Amino acid sequence: MRAQSALVFTVVAALSLAVLHELSRRKRVIARLLPSPALLTDSRLSGIGAMQAAIALAGAAITRWFGWDWADASAA
Repeated sequence: MRAQSALVFTVVAALSLAVLHELSRRKRVIARLLPSPALLTDSRLSGIGAMQAAIALAGAAITRWFGWDWADASAA
């Protein structure tokens, strides 16, 4: 069961990273076209979410590849 939950976590984190990164990029483009400071700020928040997903993926990868059980908790 643990391997399945790790796979689900990895898939969800990877999808979150991809979707949030693209969402951030598109919001930034639209914010500059409109010009909308609120949408630009929202694009930054989406970018932060993408970075959090990347950190979670990195922590999970280090835990899996190197066996450093503390890495995932440190990334969180």
